[in-house]
Amino acid sequence: YAQALARADQVLPDGIGIELAARMRGHKLTANLNGTDLLPPLLKTAAKQGKSVFLFGARPGTAEKAAKHLRTLVPGLHIAGTLNGYSGAAEPNDAIDTINKSGADILLVAMGVPLQELWLDRYGHRLHPDLKMAVGGLFDFWAGHVKRAPEWARPGK
Repeated sequence: YAQALARADQVLPDGIGIELAARMRGHKLTANLNGTDLLPPLLKTAAKQGKSVFLFGARPGTAEKAAKHLRTLVPGLHIAGTLNGYSGAAEPNDAIDTINKSGADILLVAMGVPLQELWLDRYGHRLHPDLKMAVGGLFDFWAGHVKRAPEWARPGK
């Protein structure tokens, strides 16, 4: 897993675990940068540029619900497709073909840590989207299955 993270283009400081690890090493994060906060403005910019997004991961039905929410949150965003992280990910070659045939510019992978990072590390070179991001439980937030912690309880607040 450490090697997969070391090969990633970017790793975002997201979550209380990262903040606690930094503190134990005598460091302080300047910010907690998580997908829940980062993705809406990023996708708004993508929509203005005519970019499309593919949602891959989570339980069956969750990516579709998340896509529905995104269409409301980001008017004009083109959802190129969705695929769950269970049966949809069972055959990697089929998942890769589906994602690539969608023509998506952005791929969001929500399979949970560490599976999503390992999957992207293993197959990312075969995927056509220009931007490929592991987003943890973000689809569950967008689908309304999970609520965010209150702001006062979030890292860096």
